[in-house]
Amino acid sequence: MPKYVRIVTSDSKFARMLALELEAIGALIVSDLEHMDQKDKGDSFYTLADLDTCYDDEIIEFAQKTTLIGYSRFYASEIPEKSGACDVFLHRPFLMSDIYDIFADGEKQNKKKPLQRKKNKLNMKYQSHKGTYLSVDVRDKHAVWGEVRIPLSDSEYKILSELCANRGDIVSRERMLNILGAESGNISDVYICHLRRKIDSRLGLKLIYTVRGEGYILKN
Repeated sequence: MPKYVRIVTSDSKFARMLALELEAIGALIVSDLEHMDQKDKGDSFYTLADLDTCYDDEIIEFAQKTTLIGYSRFYASEIPEKSGACDVFLHRPFLMSDIYDIFADGEKQNKKKPLQRKKNKLNMKYQSHKGTYLSVDVRDKHAVWGEVRIPLSDSEYKILSELCANRGDIVSRERMLNILGAESGNISDVYICHLRRKIDSRLGLKLIYTVRGEGYILKN
């Protein structure tokens, strides 16, 4: 089923990178919504919009006419009105796999019934678990947030397990290096960055913090 995607951002280099990545999986990049007039059954229209540069009225228009995937360098809680207008919100930097998952979810829903618009359905899903703690599944090494399950590598799992075990307390870099079996270097920063991309960015929340000169802390 064709997926038409309009990319709206003032960052031309980033727009080109997104276009190339999306075209590689078969998406059709468009500059306007003219194709919607000839929409066939099963066609999907998405707007991938930079919320940091889009005006409020533009965001409303995108949300009314297409499935709006908004992204920002701010967290959803910091721009509630803009992020709340989106069907899906992504914190930048995000993974292209997050967008692929959105397309896949849309296909599954279209096979069952027409996709019904829900205000900020991704964030509402996470907000419905307000009060839920981030945890790890020791059986299959997943991060767990309510019904959301995120696969982890062995090293990511080890670090997140330590953060969860010391929830609310600082875990030193030295402790992280010991867990990873390293004597020195910035390897712990690398895996913390991986976890933030997989968890914080996907949930649109900030859970993992760096305490300068001391280490890391999970505030959840």
